[in-house]
Amino acid sequence: MIVKWKFVLILVGVLIVFCCCESGKKIQNQGVKDIYGHPIGFLFKDNRCVYYSTDGKRITACSGGVDFNGGRDSLSAYLGRKYINHPSYNYQEYNMHEYFIVLFDENLKIREVRILYRKGYNNERFFYDSIFVNALKNTTGMWHKTIENKKWYTYLHRQKIY
Repeated sequence: MIVKWKFVLILVGVLIVFCCCESGKKIQNQGVKDIYGHPIGFLFKDNRCVYYSTDGKRITACSGGVDFNGGRDSLSAYLGRKYINHPSYNYQEYNMHEYFIVLFDENLKIREVRILYRKGYNNERFFYDSIFVNALKNTTGMWHKTIENKKWYTYLHRQKIY
């Protein structure tokens, strides 16, 4: 009887280990993606991240290291004005958050603006996606460095949609 229980415990333990390993592989394979399914793949370590551009180029960038002139709230207000004043604004409250990743070069020129995958919203494309991306691309010159001497910078911004 004791031998049967030991065998059952060992079997359960082995199954738990295999299940944990498989779920870890799934998480690694999924990674962080944009709304088009392209991987972004962050690996944070000492303010650094591995960033995959839309053309598949692997870039080691400084995570953060830049800030909008006036701060994060000022950037949110700027983007809100662009969205609300847009002719196609239909006054519906979406009550959701949209996450953007902006890639800067060493001169703080914006190279890419990507929207993170929206799992909870079936990854629908909303009419304001392009409004925000274009507005963010037009903010070149409105940023300053908080960390110097880096070749690439990334900035993560969360925008609430009303």
